[in-house]
Amino acid sequence: NSYVRLRHLCTNTWVTSSNIPIDIDEERPVMLKIGTCPTKEDKEAFAIVSVPLSEVRDLDFANDASKVLFATVQRLEDGTITQNERRLVNAFCKSTLSTECAV
Repeated sequence: NSYVRLRHLCTNTWVTSSNIPIDIDEERPVMLKIGTCPTKEDKEAFAIVSVPLSEVRDLDFANDASKVLFATVQRLEDGTITQNERRLVNAFCKSTLSTECAV
């Protein structure tokens, strides 16, 4: 039964929930859009809940992929990317997109 308040480091604002559901296709929507505001409200505490290991792995993969793609974009902009790196990133993007489309 732990709760936290979340602060956005870049803008120094507090994360807050809205009344706008994002799972509108569900019979009883429970997920709401979030935003930020400059003042902290005591009612804006978020529960800490356990997450299935498969979701953690998905997030780890997405985080790692983001880092690799960012570095690749930097090398593309600098003109320092090798032909082999281009092929690898191209294959990665194709496999990721086909996996997402198949799900």
